[in-house]
Amino acid sequence: MTRVLGLLLGVSLLGACQDDLVTVGKVEVDVDLGAARTLSMPFLQRTCEDGVDKHAGFVFKKDRGPALLRVEVLRAAPPRGDEPGTVRVRADVMGKDGLMYRGTGRAVGDSPTTILFARALNDALDEAHGARSMERKSIPELVGILDDDVASITQKRQAIRVLGLKKDSASVDRLIAVLDGEDRDLAEAALGALTLIADPKAVIPVIEYADSKPAYVRKRAIDAVRAMGTDEGRAWLFTLSTGHPDIEVQLAARRAFDALSSAPSSTPPVGEVAQAPWPKTRDTAAQ
Repeated sequence: MTRVLGLLLGVSLLGACQDDLVTVGKVEVDVDLGAARTLSMPFLQRTCEDGVDKHAGFVFKKDRGPALLRVEVLRAAPPRGDEPGTVRVRADVMGKDGLMYRGTGRAVGDSPTTILFARALNDALDEAHGARSMERKSIPELVGILDDDVASITQKRQAIRVLGLKKDSASVDRLIAVLDGEDRDLAEAALGALTLIADPKAVIPVIEYADSKPAYVRKRAIDAVRAMGTDEGRAWLFTLSTGHPDIEVQLAARRAFDALSSAPSSTPPVGEVAQAPWPKTRDTAAQ
């Protein structure tokens, strides 16, 4: 009898483990131009496919799995002298239902960037799979994790991203508080969550958060403001599109402003925004 129960328990646990696996059918890799100098695209594609297949939470079945894994190499700097090498990776797992589970990984050390990338990818997959498990929690439970001093930074980051996926405005105030916090990684995760929720009351906090941040954060804030779609946001987008020193920020702001201007609005544009000429870009200047 004991043996039978043991066998039944083993089958039950095996089934639970199988159910928890994410089957990936396609892997896409995007790499920053700077990182492309140290990591070749064939290497990245092969390593991502092997890495996801060997991970305990995933299985790779090319063109047969329902999930898409998108890996973005944000930074890949080799060791130089006394300075260690650094690789930063973001992994997004998307299913047919549109849900996205995001994980980030960072590896630092004296090893070649190829080895650092494999380590960072594994950490990103760990976090993405953990976010999938976190998705089963309720909004109060997820907010509670943010207030829990015992919870790790990884757990808090996962909770923030799942709050974004749930798109419930009840969590907006708590996410705004994270945006104003001292932890940079959590703040950037909160920005992503607020973008998905798209509650207009977060527009001003997002603009204030992005004010002193580097270009890549401002571009993410532009996406958030575009999703929220308020007149204050449109005015900010116009200002960026005409006066920001980074051409990519200008163009991103211009596209977002155009999108909001073409949508129905209850009030006219601020000042003479609609009539003001656009600044010359590299494309127009060459004509």
